[in-house]
Amino acid sequence: MIITKPLNVNRVIMKISHQYSSCYNHRTKNLKTKAAIMNILTYESVSLDENEPALLILDQTKLPNVIEILHLTDIHDIHRAIYTLQVRGAPAIGIAAAFGLYLEALRLDAEDYPVFMAGLEKARDYLNSARPTAVNLSWALNRMYRVAEVNKEKSILEIREALHNEALAIKSEDTEM
Repeated sequence: MIITKPLNVNRVIMKISHQYSSCYNHRTKNLKTKAAIMNILTYESVSLDENEPALLILDQTKLPNVIEILHLTDIHDIHRAIYTLQVRGAPAIGIAAAFGLYLEALRLDAEDYPVFMAGLEKARDYLNSARPTAVNLSWALNRMYRVAEVNKEKSILEIREALHNEALAIKSEDTEM
């Protein structure tokens, strides 16, 4: 496996190289590909990098030949990933949107509630415009926005924490389905 970092440092690409694409099991005399050995199901299709913070998605447009994990930190990149179907499936799109709105909440430079909510609403509407007919997308974004609304008496820091918890809850609920 070759791991490369292209010029865009927000992407990590793992490619299965042709020269290393097969291995011979001497014990069973079977030829297996690295792709078969590295089961694609071991990768999460959508997750949150808590340290960065960033949205990590398995780029669905590259499968099955290339396993590419996108490291998205910007709302525009997240919008593009949803729009271009780099993230696919109703639950995955909803989870990506929830994490995207949470990440934008972290970046909003607002200390008072009305300014924070205006920025959050703008981000919600922008992300929703990526696929306006996707039910899970608008559902997750509206659910996240409501969390901020019901916590209006709390500090912005506490609202961000509530949004974080809600995004994780959405992921947990949709993953269990």
